[in-house]
Amino acid sequence: MRIIRKLIIVKSLFEQLCFGKKTKILMRLDTGVSKEVIERIDLKETDEKDCLKCDGACFERKGTIVCRQRENDVRGIHINEQDSLIFPNNVTFSVASSKSSNFSFEFRTLKQFGVLWLEGAWSQAEDGGDFVLVFIDEGKLYVGVNLGADVHLKPISTNVTVADNHWHSVAFRRKERKCELWVDSKKILHVVSSPGDTILDTNGLVYLGGANPKKHKLLKSLDLTNKFVGCVKNLKIFGKEINLLVDSLKSVETPKYCHG
Repeated sequence: MRIIRKLIIVKSLFEQLCFGKKTKILMRLDTGVSKEVIERIDLKETDEKDCLKCDGACFERKGTIVCRQRENDVRGIHINEQDSLIFPNNVTFSVASSKSSNFSFEFRTLKQFGVLWLEGAWSQAEDGGDFVLVFIDEGKLYVGVNLGADVHLKPISTNVTVADNHWHSVAFRRKERKCELWVDSKKILHVVSSPGDTILDTNGLVYLGGANPKKHKLLKSLDLTNKFVGCVKNLKIFGKEINLLVDSLKSVETPKYCHG
């Protein structure tokens, strides 16, 4: 009877976790993002405290003080080759397959090469791999979309020079195979991906500023080995404003702010 009672208690706790308030996070354990997403569950808000490295604003995650931006702080965050800003692809939770994409952000850089936005699988299959990419090549902005029909990257140039140390805005919308890209509030591209699947299959994460190509085999297979270095701000995913420091699944320990 004791054993049965214990099993009932364990089952009840499991059901509370899976079907309670945290359903969307915990039910993503099969997408390969469990470790990073579980870290978000342990995030604990703290009172404002004197945290010099954080410009006076912090929060606590798993016993570690992490920096955050103050409310109404319009400054950008500087990211380098070591930093990673990683978010669930559906704002507060991850989905492995999606028929639509919607994101926007602003950036500033002097670098001639670098991946600005990555949404894709960990590695590219031999018969192609799904991804949405926004990247800089020779100072100009490019976009690449593959829903599984293409084996190789087919980059599309916006013909807009962005490596000029000025702020530029990017907005991307996708509905199945139809994609649109705005740069600096002007509609630059209307792209229809190659015939075939209409669903984007990914690891459920988006990377602002790219990812380490040594760990993310997709980038290496596409010969995109430069991470973005520069400033980013005003990220929105499906119209929801994202706090670059608090909402990132990987913390930037000592952020540098961008002025101007």
